Amino acid sequence: MRACDEAGPTGYELARLLHSMGVRCEVIAPSLIPKAPGDKVKTDRRDCRRLARLHRAGELVAIRIPTVQEEAVRDLCRARADMVEDRTRARHRLGKFLLRHGRAWRGGNAWTLTHERWLLAQRFEEPALAATYAHYRAVLAARDAQLEAIQADLASWYDRAPFADAVHRLAASRGITQLGALTLASEVCDWRRFGRAAAFSGFCGLSTFAVSVAGPNTARGRVTWG
Repeated sequence: MRACDEAGPTGYELARLLHSMGVRCEVIAPSLIPKAPGDKVKTDRRDCRRLARLHRAGELVAIRIPTVQEEAVRDLCRARADMVEDRTRARHRLGKFLLRHGRAWRGGNAWTLTHERWLLAQRFEEPALAATYAHYRAVLAARDAQLEAIQADLASWYDRAPFADAVHRLAASRGITQLGALTLASEVCDWRRFGRAAAFSGFCGLSTFAVSVAGPNTARGRVTWG
């Protein structure tokens, strides 16, 4: 018996269950499923029939199912990304509160040591405003502490299998930290799935632009941005 499962929010537990039962199950990349022009009707029954038909014909592209350990580290990386977003929102709330009350920061880049000293010096005579400011500051401090804690947990995976080799290789490139390398390695898992750099750029949500540079005394060249 052979089966296929469309990758989605339900994860890989169904495929792992079928494998444990001796059933060969492939997880299919949704973006690479062929679709007929104008076919906009989507139901579970129609989707199953189409997947079965295409799977039997060998027209589907399967992805590698990550190990339980790989998926766990990937979830930890994604949890960190969620916490970064939470901290950003906490910073925005604090900044908007101060701006509403005429406390605009004009000392350069925000969220530096200089900016932190300025925040510590802010005082409000109205008790309700002072309490509001204290709560916003407490939330931000909690977000910073949570982020530091999860980054410490992630650091323990830099030199551990199965990520150590990919992290060391990626971190050797300029601009990629060990944390960034681990995030990439946990999301990609199987680098062989990308035959060209453009495919990897598309996976990361990056666009590559080429610019021809020419002049009377210059050779033509290419400049790319990711």
